[in-house]
Amino acid sequence: MFPLLHFCPELVAAVVDHLSLDSKHNLCLAGNHNLLALVRPYTWREITITLRSGGNSNETRKSVELAARLRSFCSVPAKARAVRSINITLVGAFDVTAPAIAALLDAFPLLINSTCASVICTDSTNTPGLPSHAHLIKMAVQRLPSLLSLRVDCCTDGSEAEYHDMAAYPVPRLQHVATRFCNHKGISHLWKYCSNLQVIEMEGGPAEQFWRENALDPSSQFPGHTSYDSGIDFVFAGRSPIFDTAAKVKLISESNYDDSDARSLAQSFEKSRYSSPSSSLKEWAMSLSMNVEQYGHILRGLRSPVLERLGITPTAETEDWDPCEFSDYLVKLNRDDKLFFAAFKSLSDLSLPCDGISSQVLNILPSFLSHAPALRHLYFTSASASPENQNLSEAAASYAQSIPTLQSVSWRETATFRFGIRNGAGAAITCVQAPFVAPIWESWDGLGASSSRL
Repeated sequence: MFPLLHFCPELVAAVVDHLSLDSKHNLCLAGNHNLLALVRPYTWREITITLRSGGNSNETRKSVELAARLRSFCSVPAKARAVRSINITLVGAFDVTAPAIAALLDAFPLLINSTCASVICTDSTNTPGLPSHAHLIKMAVQRLPSLLSLRVDCCTDGSEAEYHDMAAYPVPRLQHVATRFCNHKGISHLWKYCSNLQVIEMEGGPAEQFWRENALDPSSQFPGHTSYDSGIDFVFAGRSPIFDTAAKVKLISESNYDDSDARSLAQSFEKSRYSSPSSSLKEWAMSLSMNVEQYGHILRGLRSPVLERLGITPTAETEDWDPCEFSDYLVKLNRDDKLFFAAFKSLSDLSLPCDGISSQVLNILPSFLSHAPALRHLYFTSASASPENQNLSEAAASYAQSIPTLQSVSWRETATFRFGIRNGAGAAITCVQAPFVAPIWESWDGLGASSSRL
């Protein structure tokens, strides 16, 4: 057996890279200086930095100490190169002149392999007369050489002034952005310079509720606005270039009274209804307050031969959604355009905002969806609230019989029916019931779990 250190560095690096974080920490304690030098950089794959500002001498001292640690860390190239993700949490009044923030901005270009970053502003406010949170976010996008994924929470600055110089810099490599409860009157001006965006995730809604759930001191006075939209009307206004580069879009707003997001989106699709569909969009998952008319415009606007997964869902408490009106909409759509779903040539997963078991819907929907040539997984809302006591297995069999490509039908929070062997005519002859599991494609992409703190 050869000692680990006798292998070539590339092979050793590959072995260490696949170890768990706990195993890497244990190797650092083995008492071997060579092994420590080899493994320790791998324990810094993700770092978390909390930047506190309070204007008092104690906070200033802590900022100076953190700045020293940051500069010391980045002075070792192996450590700086090891970082793949950096998580930044701002606390207190944001002061770009603070020593720790200045050191962080200087450190960005040295983190040459960092592909992920997050900036959490939930517990921070802007300082009048000084650059805002937006300045830090812009610097991260401009200065982190390999940044591909960025998450931002509660950036409430509504000014676009911070982003005016973006055009003078090379186009960022950024491919994924996730924003939660941000003021998109400001931050959306950054995305228009990021022409490589492929995955867009945005969440809005009642801002104070989100703040109370995530703030360090939820008993303190809420500093922001009553609510923030998800940002869709800023990012996708008109025929935005982002719509023609994005592959995945996920939108959430828990607001049950403000349909501004869905209204803007519906109007945008209605105005561009004669334009060609997006040639890049593969996944679209949204949960917004909307009405049936808005749903129809959005569904028609997303109809594309390359779209693979689609979910358009009204929020649970939305006041404008009428299930009976949606059933009538499906009946009318089937009557006016029986081949409507044939245009979804690649659609494999479809989530519909109805229970799928009412007699009116069940009479037309299975055959209507049979024209989607690649449909494999179908999702409905929970069946528990249905006024009809329909046998779900019979309903599932009806969909399986009409849609030869179908592999499963699910009712949210209720059950999933999976179809196995089919006979020569394509009809399913095996059906297995299982607990419902939400589709992975509806969830947000994370930035990593484990981290080391500075």
